[in-house]
Amino acid sequence: MIQILQKVPDNTRTCIRSNEIIHT
Repeated sequence: MIQILQKVPDNTRTCIRSNEIIHT
């Protein structure tokens, strides 16, 4: 589980940032 999170850290951050921008 830790490996997956570390493998796709940018993807998760980009998704959250994109979601916040769209929400706003």
